[in-house]
Amino acid sequence: GTDNSFALDTNGLGGIDATDGGLATDLVFTVTTDLQIVYTVEIYDTAGGVCEANLVVERTPEDYDLDDILVDIPLSQFSGCDLTSVGAFQFILPSDDAVDAIVRRISIDGLPDPSASETPSPSRTPSPAPTQSGTPTRTPTRTPSRSIECTILCNCP
Repeated sequence: GTDNSFALDTNGLGGIDATDGGLATDLVFTVTTDLQIVYTVEIYDTAGGVCEANLVVERTPEDYDLDDILVDIPLSQFSGCDLTSVGAFQFILPSDDAVDAIVRRISIDGLPDPSASETPSPSRTPSPAPTQSGTPTRTPTRTPSRSIECTILCNCP
C-alpha cells in the first residue's frame, strides 16, 4: 500500500458503484502468467461485506495477443457484498510454485448508458421564403461543426 504495508485498506476506493447504476456486467482484467493458477478475486464493500469469485487462469502462451490475456468474471458471480459501495478489490494468487503474474488493467464492462447521447439530433433549418422580385437569392450553406471531439487512448505495456 501507499503506507509501505501489506494491510489492505478496505475503504480505499471510498465506496465506488461497481454496478454503474445497474449497467455493469463484468469485472475484466488482463493478466500474464508463467503458470496455470487460480485467481481469487475479493471485493470488499464499505460496510464490511466481502464477496469472492475464483477463476482458473491458464499459462500465457509465448506469442500472445489481447484475447489470450483478457479475463472476465460476471459480476453476478459475486454475492455477499454491496457492489454499489465498493471499498477495495483484492487479487489473491495462492501457489506453492514461484509464479510470475502481471495484472495490467482492471476495468468494469457493461451496457451503454441509455440516457447518454454522443451526437446531437440533427435539426432542420427552414428554407428561406421565396422572394417577390423573382431575383434569385443565395441560400446559406451549412457550416459543418464537430459534435464529438476525438480522443486517443493509450494502453501502455
